Amino acid sequence: MWWKFRKEVAAAWCCIIAGAAVGVVSPSHAAFETIFTVNSVADAPDASADGVCETTIVGECTLRAALFEANNAVTDVRISFDIPGASPQRIRTYSTLPHIDNPYATVSIDGTTQPGYVVNSDPLAVTTQFGIELVGGGGSAFHGIVIKSAHNTVRGLNLHSFKKAILLDGPGAAYNEIVGVSIGLTPTGAYDPQYALRGGSSCIELINGAHHNRLGLPGDANRNVISGCDQKGIALYHSGTDFNTIQNSIIGLDPSGTQRRGTKSHGVDFNSGASNNVVGGVGWQERNVISGNFQSGVEISHGSTTKYNQVIGNSIGTDLAGTGANPQTVNGQIGIRLEGKASCSGVCGLDAGWATIADNVIVNSTIAGIFVDKGFRDSRIERNLIGVLPGGGAAANLSSGIKIESGVQRISISGNTIAYNGKGIQLTPYGSMPSNTTSSPVFGIEMIGNLVYGNGGSYQIDLAPFGLPNDASRGNAGVNNDIRIPLLSNGSATSVRVSTCGGCQVELFAASATLTYGGAISLVASGVANSSGIINISFPASPTTRTMTALATNGAKSTSEFSRNVTIPSEP
Repeated sequence: MWWKFRKEVAAAWCCIIAGAAVGVVSPSHAAFETIFTVNSVADAPDASADGVCETTIVGECTLRAALFEANNAVTDVRISFDIPGASPQRIRTYSTLPHIDNPYATVSIDGTTQPGYVVNSDPLAVTTQFGIELVGGGGSAFHGIVIKSAHNTVRGLNLHSFKKAILLDGPGAAYNEIVGVSIGLTPTGAYDPQYALRGGSSCIELINGAHHNRLGLPGDANRNVISGCDQKGIALYHSGTDFNTIQNSIIGLDPSGTQRRGTKSHGVDFNSGASNNVVGGVGWQERNVISGNFQSGVEISHGSTTKYNQVIGNSIGTDLAGTGANPQTVNGQIGIRLEGKASCSGVCGLDAGWATIADNVIVNSTIAGIFVDKGFRDSRIERNLIGVLPGGGAAANLSSGIKIESGVQRISISGNTIAYNGKGIQLTPYGSMPSNTTSSPVFGIEMIGNLVYGNGGSYQIDLAPFGLPNDASRGNAGVNNDIRIPLLSNGSATSVRVSTCGGCQVELFAASATLTYGGAISLVASGVANSSGIINISFPASPTTRTMTALATNGAKSTSEFSRNVTIPSEP
């Protein structure tokens, strides 16, 4: 186990009665591990707390009985399976199983031990043949596996038809691993027959301070499928629910990655104080594929204590390879939503924030690639591909690449490629989800080093009022400190004069010749205007295009729309 420690218990080990009825102590772990072997699909409880996994039927060890005995053990416990008959063997439960809550010993539920289990060996998909199918009473009934203690493992199970298939509850639920599981779908990758939208019914939920848990790990055998959930795929709630990691999981597609099996709501949701959690990573098999969900791929939302969460290196809206997109991989609303307050009846004040959204591919959403609203604050959006695939192909977010509205402050947008979306970047002080016509100023939206091209509309960056240039005669005090577009003039073969705000930073881009404003294809040069707002920017004698555009960013880190493009003369 990744960070598992063994508790050395002073008491001498004692043998568990051997035979078909019960588990036996492994000789190699005699002082440290007890093995209970489940040999029945029944749901009967343990007969008595005597260290023997046995129901009132002689020789019968059920999962419910094994968990009961595990909670009374003084040595670490492994629950294995040896149920007669062809796999997968279906264990139907009729109430929540005994909580895993042993402060003195760890518990591992290992579905890979069931005869007929075949481990996944695909580098992208999941081809696992599960040996154990754990089934509940439906999404409105009861939970499946509830973990309240530390350093436990759930591996190699298929779970579906639960209110919450796996619940990690409380500060004691720490340093646990959930790996190689399929949650929400049947063993064949089909929707559960009772699949429907049900509030509070998520595949995996971490609450009340559960911390330092890992859902998925690098390695083919450790990949999870978390799809077909009745509300959210993975949900994290409450202050103290911190430092959890979600990696190497397919969230919203079937195990083959070819069929949409979306969660009814968000693929991943950080909420109500959950902080310092990570979705993805840039290392080998750390990314997640978050596609096919019916609302957002990832949402970070609600409460000023929801902060420092990271979404890094994921493929959102793509196929399993992360290089293509199709109708099965569409996320129904937003790729990543950063939402502050749940609603704003008037001016929307500051709320959640300090998020990092970096190195993701974010495509194929029916609304926006990234949507930031309702007072979300102080966050970074860096080096993402938004609307464009790694090979350069288009996979539009249909409404906009990035939309920021309603009281959002101090967001750094840098080094991204934002292309082929319905619109590029849009900023407005008004709300749209839900509608709020009270102006809540949006400012400190810094846009540095981004390539923004090929998006619909006349303005690749559009500060409200939409569809009009924020030039010398027109602006909006509620958006980015009313910064106006720079003016380009006196272009030569090697330089251009820029007039802008005093002391403002200016970026000069090679631009699309088909647009009047913007279309930043490549960054040519940058500099800082003098106190009068003037800068002459030199650039290479042979730029990639003769059309130039510019952005200005003031001292409050508010960036303008693109300037009106100019065509520079060719070299004589």
